[in-house]
Amino acid sequence: MATANVRKGLKLDLPSERVDWKKTLEIRSDTPKQTEFILFIAEKMKREKNFGKTVLAKLMYFSETNYFLKKGTPIAGTVFVKGPFGPIPKNFDELLGSMEKGNLIKIINIKEADKPERKSIFPLREPETKKFSEDELSTIEDVIKRLNMFSAKQISDYSHTDVAWQWTDPGKEIDYRLTAYREIECM
Repeated sequence: MATANVRKGLKLDLPSERVDWKKTLEIRSDTPKQTEFILFIAEKMKREKNFGKTVLAKLMYFSETNYFLKKGTPIAGTVFVKGPFGPIPKNFDELLGSMEKGNLIKIINIKEADKPERKSIFPLREPETKKFSEDELSTIEDVIKRLNMFSAKQISDYSHTDVAWQWTDPGKEIDYRLTAYREIECM
């Protein structure tokens, strides 16, 4: 058994046969692929009234981590941090801002009666799906099918049940290896 310090004051006995805690996990962020990842999700979700920045972040998180559980590597190498409303991509606002400046997406603030304002994201071009393997696209589509009906609050609450988010200190990067301690894939 290996031991890891995850959250302050929390020690976990981790079964070393499931996760190699001695080996450094290197996640390399692929910004061009992240851009296509966002465009792919936005294209699939553009007709959903609940789709906005929060839902996008969680769909990315569960797609990346579910794929990591299957293949040992994430789809686009998105680094996530523990935010108060669940996992969020590191530098998410900068990435979305860059995509909007590059005329790849349009972000619109939408306020509906009796609902909190949301930042809806609309793709301005088709995603380049050739940047993804069939397994990657299948994983993303599966997560979208399972979680597309969740509101921002519901998907945030759901993400709070994920052990990787629970075991990470606020504002810190979430270690993909912690997802090995989920009882099941998302949903």
